[in-house]
Amino acid sequence: MHRHTLVLMLALVTLAAPATALADDRTRVTRFTGSDTGTFTSTPPVGDIISSQEQTSGWATGGIGRYTLVASELVNVTTFDVTDGAWTLTARKGTLEGTYAGNASISDEGVITFHVRGRITKGTRRYKGARGTIRFDGRGLPDGQLSETMSGVLVLPPRH
Repeated sequence: MHRHTLVLMLALVTLAAPATALADDRTRVTRFTGSDTGTFTSTPPVGDIISSQEQTSGWATGGIGRYTLVASELVNVTTFDVTDGAWTLTARKGTLEGTYAGNASISDEGVITFHVRGRITKGTRRYKGARGTIRFDGRGLPDGQLSETMSGVLVLPPRH
């Protein structure tokens, strides 16, 4: 009887070993939030379209920490659709890049409010192979000051 118990225990340990190794190789999913401030500039309209560029810095959860963010997009000044958005977030552990689109509005005082959603399309160093989703909500003041919040889901490939 003891011999059968020992054989059964060895078989279970042998079968469990690969499962334990695979547990560390799973895709990692992290939710994050952050906020940043900085400046934005825009070009004069070409037809109904202006090009806007932003440079901000801030802090985010999810292991990102302090970061700088550079972004650009096209804005239709008639419909306030935001298109062709591209962004790069640089943190101590690497960079994340992606795209976005959405909409904006402008108040009588010239304050721009925007809501855009997009994709995380790639990353470097710790974020190599990153993908996921991201959302930016914020406002730009007539003097070029910008503040925004971001939230998203960062999906990283298995560790090897």
